[in-house]
Amino acid sequence: MTLYEACAIAEGFSENEITIQDQLNAWSFLIKTKSVNQLQGWYGRTAAQLIDQGVFDQFGNFKGGSIYQGGGFFNGKKVYYDMDGKAYTLDEDNDSDFKSGDMAIFGDALDSVIEVYFNEDDEDADDEYFINNTYLHVKLIPNNV
Repeated sequence: MTLYEACAIAEGFSENEITIQDQLNAWSFLIKTKSVNQLQGWYGRTAAQLIDQGVFDQFGNFKGGSIYQGGGFFNGKKVYYDMDGKAYTLDEDNDSDFKSGDMAIFGDALDSVIEVYFNEDDEDADDEYFINNTYLHVKLIPNNV
């Protein structure tokens, strides 16, 4: 792996589909080569967070856990979680109306993903107009570790 490839994967601008294993390999490379100390500050802060969370040791060796613990990025996009710990990113290409059961996030202000629920007979159900005009679509990250 080259420095350029590792950066492309970490920031999400790689021409290829990026897997979780690719992300782990890229961050391991960046930490092992100490490149995180020579690149822009985001790399160093993200690497420090991954080490503090126990994903990697200080030498860049994978220790286990999830690269998404406590936030993080996937393919250059911020990661959000639902109550079950499933990880999502914003689905910026989806501008369709929500259907009951879709997953959503309230703008960029909140970090938790919720399931929207519409039912005319239930006073506790979500307001469809409000949801469609204020919430954002998300998509599940595949192979979440």
